[in-house]
Amino acid sequence: VVQIILYKTPSKVAQSPAFVEGVIHLRGMVIPIIDLRRRFGASMEFSESVRVLILRVDTPAGEQRVGLVVDAATHVIRTESEKFLRAPEVLLRGDAAYTGEVHQDAEERLYMMLDPRKILTPTEQKQLGGVAESAPASEEAAS
Repeated sequence: VVQIILYKTPSKVAQSPAFVEGVIHLRGMVIPIIDLRRRFGASMEFSESVRVLILRVDTPAGEQRVGLVVDAATHVIRTESEKFLRAPEVLLRGDAAYTGEVHQDAEERLYMMLDPRKILTPTEQKQLGGVAESAPASEEAAS
């Protein structure tokens, strides 16, 4: 995670893949936005807690910045690998294969860890590269 930002409505990009909500302009970069709530079939209600996680993701076209819309995020934690537990087998099948580990914090709360490389299929990762290239270049057009 590079940073957490407030949600702002992304600009639509013609002929972009269905999983891309649009793009935003952030610090001179055009960043495709993917709504994880839609991806996971969750509620699409917007509240003041909705955030965008800006990630660096390795794709077949190279490293790319991607924004993931989430219900809420307040901070990023760094933790030791021994705090990670293998996710239950039921969470590692089918559409849920993007998980792999569970993190247990000091209060014994559990958090599902998502592997950003597995949220999108290899085909979707290739499509993602074309979204930023075809988006408006100016900040006025993309904000």
